[in-house]
Amino acid sequence: MYSRLKLIALMSVTAILSLSLPVYGETQTRLLAQNPSLLAQNSTADADKLFEEGVKLYRRGQDSQALSVYQRVLKLRRSQNDRAGIAETLNNLGKVYTNLNENDKADKALQEALVIRRELKDRKGEGETLQNIGWLNAVKQESNKALELLEQALSIHREVKDRKGEAENLKRIGLVYSYGFDKDTKALEFLKQALNIQEEIGDKYQASSTLFNTGKTYFFLNDYPRALKFLEKAKLLSREADNPVVEVLALKEIASVYFNQGNFKRAAEAGEEALALARKNQFRDDELDILNSLANTYILNKKPARARDLAQEAVNLARELNKRQYEAQALDSLGKAYISLKDYQKSETVLIQALSIAKEIEDLNIDSSALSSLNTIYTQRGDFKKDIEIELRRLEIARKQKDKWTEFRALMLLGSAYDNIGNHQKALEAYQQSLAILRQIEISKLSPFQQKMAGIYEVFILQGISFTYRDLGEYNKALDLAQQTLKKAQSINQPESEIQALLHLADLYDNPFDNLSKAIELSQEALSIAKQIKKPEKEAEALLKLSGLYNKQRNYSDALEYAQQVLTIAKKLNNSNLEYDALSMFTDIYQEQGKYQKALEFAQQAYAVTEKENLGSYKHLALTYLSSIYYFAGDTVKAEETAKKIIKLAQENGYFNNELLGFLYLTRVYMVQGKYEQGIETGQKVLQKSRQSKYFLTEVSASLFLSDIYERLGNYQKVIALAQPYLTRARKINQRDKEAENLTILGNAYRVVGEYSKAKDSIEQGLKIARELKSPQLESNALNNLGYYYFSLKDYQKALELTQQSLKIAQKLKSPPLLISPQFNLGDIYSSLGDYQKSRDYYQKALATAQKLRNRRSEGIALLALAGNYFSQGEPQRTVELSQQALIIFQRIKVPQLQAFAHRMLSLGYGSSMNDANAMNSAQKFLEFSRKVENPVFEKNALGLLGDLHYNFGRNSEATKAYQKALAIQTPEKTTGSNCGIYAGLGRVYRKLNQNNVAIGYYKKAINGIEKIRRGIEGLPPELQNSFLDTVIDFKGTKTADIYRELAELLISQGRQAEATQVLDLLKIQEIRDFAEGKTDTIKPEVPLTEQEKKIQTKSESIIALSRRIRECEQTNCKEKSQLYDRREALLTQFNKDLDEIESEIRDRISKDPNTFRPGSPKATEIVKSQPGTVMIYPLVMEDKLWLLLYSGDAAKKFEVKVSRDELGSTVKQFRQLMEDCEKRAYCGTEDIAKIKPVSQKLYSWLIKPLEAELKQNKVKNLVFALDRVTRYIPMSALYDGERYLIENYTVYNVLSADLTDTKAKLPAKIEDTKVLAMGVSNAVGGFSALSNVPTEVDNIVRSSKRDKGIYPGKEYLNESFDYETLRNNLTGNNILHLATHGEFVPGKKKSSYLLLGKGNGNGDSDIPKLTISQIQKLAGLSNIHLVVLSACQTALASQRQDGVEIASLAYSFMNKGAKSVIASLWQVADNSTSDLMQNFYKNLAENKQRITKAEAMRLAQLQLLYNKDVTVDDIKRAGGVIPENTSPSTGKKYESKTFAHPYYWAPFVLIGNGL
Repeated sequence: MYSRLKLIALMSVTAILSLSLPVYGETQTRLLAQNPSLLAQNSTADADKLFEEGVKLYRRGQDSQALSVYQRVLKLRRSQNDRAGIAETLNNLGKVYTNLNENDKADKALQEALVIRRELKDRKGEGETLQNIGWLNAVKQESNKALELLEQALSIHREVKDRKGEAENLKRIGLVYSYGFDKDTKALEFLKQALNIQEEIGDKYQASSTLFNTGKTYFFLNDYPRALKFLEKAKLLSREADNPVVEVLALKEIASVYFNQGNFKRAAEAGEEALALARKNQFRDDELDILNSLANTYILNKKPARARDLAQEAVNLARELNKRQYEAQALDSLGKAYISLKDYQKSETVLIQALSIAKEIEDLNIDSSALSSLNTIYTQRGDFKKDIEIELRRLEIARKQKDKWTEFRALMLLGSAYDNIGNHQKALEAYQQSLAILRQIEISKLSPFQQKMAGIYEVFILQGISFTYRDLGEYNKALDLAQQTLKKAQSINQPESEIQALLHLADLYDNPFDNLSKAIELSQEALSIAKQIKKPEKEAEALLKLSGLYNKQRNYSDALEYAQQVLTIAKKLNNSNLEYDALSMFTDIYQEQGKYQKALEFAQQAYAVTEKENLGSYKHLALTYLSSIYYFAGDTVKAEETAKKIIKLAQENGYFNNELLGFLYLTRVYMVQGKYEQGIETGQKVLQKSRQSKYFLTEVSASLFLSDIYERLGNYQKVIALAQPYLTRARKINQRDKEAENLTILGNAYRVVGEYSKAKDSIEQGLKIARELKSPQLESNALNNLGYYYFSLKDYQKALELTQQSLKIAQKLKSPPLLISPQFNLGDIYSSLGDYQKSRDYYQKALATAQKLRNRRSEGIALLALAGNYFSQGEPQRTVELSQQALIIFQRIKVPQLQAFAHRMLSLGYGSSMNDANAMNSAQKFLEFSRKVENPVFEKNALGLLGDLHYNFGRNSEATKAYQKALAIQTPEKTTGSNCGIYAGLGRVYRKLNQNNVAIGYYKKAINGIEKIRRGIEGLPPELQNSFLDTVIDFKGTKTADIYRELAELLISQGRQAEATQVLDLLKIQEIRDFAEGKTDTIKPEVPLTEQEKKIQTKSESIIALSRRIRECEQTNCKEKSQLYDRREALLTQFNKDLDEIESEIRDRISKDPNTFRPGSPKATEIVKSQPGTVMIYPLVMEDKLWLLLYSGDAAKKFEVKVSRDELGSTVKQFRQLMEDCEKRAYCGTEDIAKIKPVSQKLYSWLIKPLEAELKQNKVKNLVFALDRVTRYIPMSALYDGERYLIENYTVYNVLSADLTDTKAKLPAKIEDTKVLAMGVSNAVGGFSALSNVPTEVDNIVRSSKRDKGIYPGKEYLNESFDYETLRNNLTGNNILHLATHGEFVPGKKKSSYLLLGKGNGNGDSDIPKLTISQIQKLAGLSNIHLVVLSACQTALASQRQDGVEIASLAYSFMNKGAKSVIASLWQVADNSTSDLMQNFYKNLAENKQRITKAEAMRLAQLQLLYNKDVTVDDIKRAGGVIPENTSPSTGKKYESKTFAHPYYWAPFVLIGNGL
């Protein structure tokens, strides 16, 4: 790097004859002041006198004017034929041309002078001219030639005893050694000789120049004391000798030395002195150079206003002189000055101009410098994408210039930029490269200033690596690097770096290690150092950290005290940035305490500081504080105004991340205001932009707000789809508050769709984190949602307890957004308990809070809740009025879910008013919505309501159908007494139909459900227990207690008085009194059902349970066998009727694809009976729907799924596209898993979700699929239920046609009896890539001799030895055929699929040696092959309407010729992961102590890749799935940097045929 800088200096060193050097940059041509008397001379003037004028001009650095004079002199002397004078003039012209960088003209003039002087035998003149030619070659970077000519000249000078010339020549030789050969020590020897002669002969003029160059050389050697010593002498002697050129240069160089020492004050003083002298002598080029240098000095000296003024002068002067390079430098300096002044808009404008000129003149130094400054701006704005582009360009420039110093800094900043966008892996790589390059640099050769900075930079890089490890979740590594950082900071004796390292270590102990005491200890140590070195700014940093830590500890008094100390320092230093930080800390502390008004006061003060002091990005931060506090304080209007102000300001200033925050806050405001369409629009905008810039924090926050909005809209599937991947991201970036929020939202969504176990688990996790974080807001929200959970389970006692805790926290915080939810929840709980007065009180409070927040949604919900209250108290007209008011609000704010619930409430009101038509119309709208959003809980409720209406209006048959449909709907999990209302309805209907025995059975089921609810509320006050029995349950004011009385009445009418008495006893108030007196025996008996009543069945009966009961009955020859057979026949009759409807579809399918499984085939029964715990699933793809045919034992059932062929195909195509993306990349990891899961979950919702309840309820272990159409393109094992992949819960395999599915054959029990024929291609053949792991894969599987390490005995043939004949001739006697070669499934051409051979076989394609389907069909030896393994096949999905025939074609070809099963891959997978999986598969199959099936061996192998650890047979033998210890399912090891957890690696391998 220093040689390059010397070269730049050399290009300008000819500014004076004595070769003086500039301080900061090039000194080029100088303009001559006007000289009228000189210009007026005519041809008669004395040439010698005119020549002397030219010498004077030249010596004063006025080259352009000197040139003009010398040209006139030359013309005069040529006219006088003065040969000696001509040579003298040409010699001096050559020197001027050299100064002006006109090298060709210089060379021509000097060569002509040399010729004349040699002709005249003028040895002294010849020596002088040779010296000038030598120097010209030095300027042209021809150092060897220059040295040769200078040595010739030196010889002549000594010959003629020209001491002055000898000294000048020695000086030039010294400069060639310095600039041309980088030999500064050698240079000093010649400079010393030159100086000795000049002092001896009294040549002060030239001696000043030599002193200057000696000082400059010491500067190159980083010997600053000696450099200053000689430069000071040069300055004084040049002044004495009237040599202003050298004096200016000496002053510039003195400034440069001080600059490199970091003494910017002294540098500025010397620079100002140089500027004044340059202006005095009209050295315009020097003036320009000094202006630029001074501007940079003042920036570092923290005087940006002076820097700006000087840089602007430099820009103006450069344009006046038409100096493009200087103009670019000046613009760069001006941009830096504006950055220091925080005027980023102006800075960006001038820096872009500088960049444009730098590219135009191809100046990489200015290019890199301007880019560096732009980086500062874009980092400030949060536009990290541009940061990365800039640093990559700077890196490119540095590498072109071989500039290691700039290279490592570019990589360092690149690491920081990657960290900022969340690409932590790339950040880590950049930091590590930066550190490696820095450590390669010879620090001892750097200037003291650079040596100091090198240590500081290393601390920064180590700290960056530590932060990155933390973000990657590798906390121990992060801690280790932080400790290394501290040691490095201490070793370089830089207290400020040590303070920074201590505070970083404190950050880590704070988060993630939650060791606040250690964090405080380290922060106190940093504070102590800051006080010792008397650096108040650093002291304030430590105090801020301590304040934050104490705030987290809830030690608010200490937190406030430290914040006050920061504020005091800020005001003492007049540091507005620190003042802002202190005021913001006060805001945080008061906000944490829930003192929003106080927090608002400080937030407003902080904003006022940013306005007054024009603090740029701080203004945006202040606005975000304000918007947030307005929100929590319930002032949504101001919160919205402030959020919009953030967006506007950010867009004006180009602050990308602040713009995102503005939109994020606006989304939250719109959500709480009920403006959902606007909220979704802004939230999606944040989500999209965050994803593009990989800004994970705003992405996760946006997903939270969008989830909340979708929750309020009733679209809970979208809530779950959004919340699940972002929960993973929140954990990845260690945002525990976001994790807690996400868990709570996700849990509430699970609750609404009826997945109660998941709901409870998620919400309780969120509550746990909230309490660990000591966040009252998060705790209140989690408690309220947990209350809702228990409310849904009808555990009103627990619900009441939790919700009251939530309300208490919200009241303490005085936060209306937090108050409203528990107010609603308490209203609902008291309403369900029949305490309508308390219920109404809470609803009224919720209404007032909603109106205060201007939240139209909550206002409508409050009206709807009050309407329900009036319905329960027998006021249907008021119910209708309030419901209509609510409906109008919901229609205006466009919330479909709430409109649906308004229709439900209207239906209740109209039903009570006996308005049949309106009641049914409203109920149907609620049912339509429930089905549209696919919410089984809502649909069950809607059907129950329809049953109630039909019963109310005397339509008993329709009521029965509606109730039975409601019962048939399977919610994911049952809740306490969930069906009791429906059973009560059925009891009343059958009573009306005079089917009393049936009615009694349903009444008893209803009462048993109610009793379960009552047991859950026994801890409540007696009045609430009693009011529960007064809860109204129908349109005629029937109460819960009336169900007991109706049953008792019915029993009495049937002469069953004892049972009636038992029922009525349950109502006795004495039980409540007993409890109040302290009795703890609260167990109540259920009303017993007779055997006949137990037999009451509904259409919702599980076919799996029925099949299991039949099997058990057959074993014991039970009495109900005939009845069970009757039910099975009825189910099968319906199933066969369903099959008749699609018979033509099946026939058409089979005609196109012989592999299609016939739904009515008896083979289905044989398959599911071949192994316990097995069912078969046949997804039949229709044009407008999907039918799922489920086979269990002798029974079968059809499930209809509302998804079209095109929609299903499009989703499958999306799934496969994500897999193809992985094929094109080096590695697919956690980020990619997050992308595939939502798509996979969508497919799961269609293909498995409808069957899920039956599979879980009956402990199914094995799933066998007969796939159809586009479903063949996806591995069923990779379907994702929201927590696990299907392979984690079940053993999975596929079957083809019924005739080809063998259910009896198994591999030999002993390893030695199982022979393997293994063949493959590892070389690149026919355009296919090499499979380098194939030889290892085959060697580890096949044992061809006793010394081999393979698993099974057998033979192997690779590459050219693998052809058709070898395959055909070696099949006999083997049980497994393993083909490790490329395979191609060709869509649309079922017989065009093929396998790649190692050598051609005359198949008509000389380029690609193929094993075709027609050849497979000729293989006679496949009948003994139990398993064919095709480990590297692939297929493409071009259209969502492809039928997947090609996938089955190869497997069909092998199985049709006798092979029992085939393993094939659906896409090309990484060679190494395939090899691992195959080896694990064979090990599992052969070496397990328990005998396992092929399907189980494949499942184990896939789980081993997924989890990146061993999985045992015991893990998969049980029903309910497997979760290995300390491993997160579906993501691999927690801290593993690279695993094969992505389905791309483990899922494509499909087992077809016999899975046993």
